[in-house]
Amino acid sequence: MNRCLSYAFASNVKELKLDVGCCRIYNLPQIVFYLKSIYVLDFEFCKLEPPRSTVTLFSLRKLCLSFVHVDDEVIRDMVAGCPLIEYININNCPGLKSLQLLGLNKLKEIKLDSNRCGLERVYINGVNVHSVDIKVYLEPCEVNVSSCKNLTHLRLDGLSITDKWLYNQISELPFLEYLALHYCMKLRSINISSPRLKELVFERCEELVEFELDTPNLSIFKCFNYVESFSSNALALSQTLLCFISHPVDNEWYLKFIKLLARFNLCSNVLNLQCNHEAVLIPRELREILCPPLTYHKHVSFSVLSEILEVSLANLVDCLLWITPHAETLSIEWPNINFYELSFQFSYKKKLTYEGETPSCCQSLPLSCWKHCIKEVKIECTEKYPIRQINRESFSSEDGDIMEKINDLWKSLLDMMILHSKIFAEYDGP
Repeated sequence: MNRCLSYAFASNVKELKLDVGCCRIYNLPQIVFYLKSIYVLDFEFCKLEPPRSTVTLFSLRKLCLSFVHVDDEVIRDMVAGCPLIEYININNCPGLKSLQLLGLNKLKEIKLDSNRCGLERVYINGVNVHSVDIKVYLEPCEVNVSSCKNLTHLRLDGLSITDKWLYNQISELPFLEYLALHYCMKLRSINISSPRLKELVFERCEELVEFELDTPNLSIFKCFNYVESFSSNALALSQTLLCFISHPVDNEWYLKFIKLLARFNLCSNVLNLQCNHEAVLIPRELREILCPPLTYHKHVSFSVLSEILEVSLANLVDCLLWITPHAETLSIEWPNINFYELSFQFSYKKKLTYEGETPSCCQSLPLSCWKHCIKEVKIECTEKYPIRQINRESFSSEDGDIMEKINDLWKSLLDMMILHSKIFAEYDGP
């Protein structure tokens, strides 16, 4: 190995990637600290001993260390000798306790991943750092990125951060445009004030129950959490994605669900909803006395996070169109069943006429219910496996009960889904 490296160094290589595998740990030679012309260093399953003299990696732009045994001193001395470093990726490096990145004026992007490696502290101060991605699992770690005043992208995964910490850090990042928080289990009631934030993502922050947003430029909101309270200033979202994992239990749950959806009524025309199908099957007795929560959404995408439906497709469509009356398009897919996707395109009568009177089901609603004003529905069924095929159907209200036709279509699709599932299971084998 030393001979191969000596040849590479003598050849004045610009990029060096070394992965010796996890079976043994290779001690890197001291010369790796003094390669003045190298641009990229990428090491895996190695060990770096402290440099014996000042590091001279004067041309290094990119440093990647994965499962490399290092200590705080090695990283500190190494980056101090990299004045042009732009990208640092440190992935599960045993021995690293405290990572401090200071005075690196060219540094732009940092990725850090530590899974039970003992990392205790991260402090980053970089005037040109624009992206920070930190994943720290199963260990407490103190993080401070508030000195990165030009930061635009921040992703935090698994960190034990608190509501106060989040508020204080975000308040110091005036140019932040993207914020993603994943598995941050100590967050409960958060307040985010960020004038330039464009995309906000929450995922599996299990204790998070309420949040307040002051984000006037937010355009994409993705929430993979069920929250009880949501408030914000006027939002103009181009995309809203809501994912609810919890199962409905009673009418009180549905009332909270409807109230939460109503918070997004004026935010955007597009809604992406992911949940178990039971969540949208709002009981008829509630639909008859409540107003639909989303009267301004024109395009709805529904991902069913459950197995093949035990209810009729017509009932599912009915409930979704109560949630978003007069939606122009509706798509339904099953991530657990990758064979099919259904897309509906609806057209409606301009004025509701029903035997000269307003139907009783529409009298208390801001919009007439879809059943009494639908003109035509076009259905596109995309079969993705084994060969991509697209089948199209079109039903008019003049041809009879549209819901019955949708149910007939669903029965034939269910038969095909079951058949394909059996074939796929046999192909995979035991």
